This record gives sequence, C-alpha cells and structure tokens, in this order.
Amino acid sequence: MHNSLFNSMDFTELGKVSDEWTDFVRNAPALGHSKLVPGMDPVAARALVESSRARPSDADLSAKGLNVRTFTWTDPTTTQKLQFRLFMPPEAAANPTQVFPLYLYFHGGGFLFGSIDSDTADCARISTSSSIMVLSANYRHTDTHTFPSQHDDAWSALQFVLSSPPELTQVDPTRILVAGASAGANLALVTALRAGAEVWSFSPLSSPIRLSSLNPRPDPNTQPGR
Repeated sequence: MHNSLFNSMDFTELGKVSDEWTDFVRNAPALGHSKLVPGMDPVAARALVESSRARPSDADLSAKGLNVRTFTWTDPTTTQKLQFRLFMPPEAAANPTQVFPLYLYFHGGGFLFGSIDSDTADCARISTSSSIMVLSANYRHTDTHTFPSQHDDAWSALQFVLSSPPELTQVDPTRILVAGASAGANLALVTALRAGAEVWSFSPLSSPIRLSSLNPRPDPNTQPGR
C-alpha cells in the first residue's frame, strides 16, 4: 500500500530550481573574502569582511520602506558606550500608539568581524516579514577588547531595552526576543541565561525574555560544562 502511494506521488517539482534560489543568486553580493591573507592585520581584515557584508543593505532598506534609526547609549553602570540600530516596520509609523515585539539581535563574526552595518539587510527582512521591531546591538571585538567584554556589552544592551528608553516607546516590554547568529548566538544564549538567573529568579515563568539562536542550534538536553 505504501509503495503504491509513493509511486503515485509527483516529485517532478523538486527537480526544478526554485524562484527563491534564483532571486538569491541574482541579488547576493560578492563575498570579497578572497582578499583575506594569512597574517593580515585584524582591523584591516574586519573592514574587508564588513564591506562585503554591508553591500546589500541600502538597496534592501529602500525597497522595504523601513524607518531606521541609529543611536548611541551610555551604560550608566559601566560608562561603556554602545551603538544600536533600530528597524521599525512600516506599521509602526502608520500606528504611532501601537506597540510591537522587540527582536534584540547580536551579529556574528567570531567576536572579531561584524557590526551593526554588516547584518542590516537581515535585520530589515526580519522586521518587515514579522512586523516586529528589530534592535541590532553592536559590541566590542576581540582585537581590542578581550573576554568577557563582548558578553558584558550584550548584557548592557538588554538592560537598555528593559529600562524603557524613549527610543523604544513602541516596544511591548512583555514580548522581548534575544537573538543572534554564530558568535552573536553565543551572546544571546549567555544573556538569556543570565537574565533568567539574575532578573527573574523570583518567578522564572513571568520572564518576558525569549531566545532565538540562528546558528548554532542549542541542545536543551545538554548539561552545562564545569
């Protein structure tokens, strides 16, 4: 019975190139990483990689009609300055009293590469496709600041969000998603764990924080190392 059902199914569509892939190949920028050489100065290498990652951003933003704001905030506890880029979906401007979930995003890049410019196109797509606010937070890199500076900056970014700043008046404080890619996913994981341990230890179930790790995927069954 199963064989006859399988034989009657039409899989010919799976052998064709999808429109989504064709669009990606047409519009994806050149990587530009071939110019990286062993022993290259870390600052120069980072600038090279970031320039290749940032190319699609301007065209993507203009096509999606997003309201984008870039600003700097100083952590009152550490006096460390952090740079943010806020992506507001078109619905936010049309409905100034409406509040939206917030997607707090940390870029990837091995704690060396990346910036709020490098992942602008991705943040724009997330904001428009899901009708949410996306806040991309920059953090210090390892060529100038060693561990745990990056994790401290990520924690400060979450504190900024939770402080109800005037820049985030249209954010729903009960719906916050901490997210990241690669090294940024590490920052998101550590920040979310720290938030659960330090901020809402009296009632973990009431925490507004949710976690999204784009890469790598966390294993909920893994025991923490010691």
